[in-house]
Amino acid sequence: MIDLLPGKKSGGCNRILIGLARQNMRARMSLENVMQSVQSHLRRCIDVPEIAIVITDVWDKESFDSSVDEIASRRRQGMKFMFLLVNGRRLVPMDLSFS
Repeated sequence: MIDLLPGKKSGGCNRILIGLARQNMRARMSLENVMQSVQSHLRRCIDVPEIAIVITDVWDKESFDSSVDEIASRRRQGMKFMFLLVNGRRLVPMDLSFS
């Protein structure tokens, strides 16, 4: 089982968390709102998620920057993060610094 954000239901805490963000979509699917939802989910499901994957077709550094501290803290605890940028029919891994 996985947790999908944004989703219709919340309340699950599974090992895998997937966040989907899209440009020009409703506000709840904006990268900023998806990153806020990821942070909220991680705070609620403290030690359960082992990997978080965020897939987006738009990159907004400011939306990401507000999540850096939370992500860096989780990475130090062993959690894995993957950020994928949609480029046509390809998913391109993003190389991000968490220093």
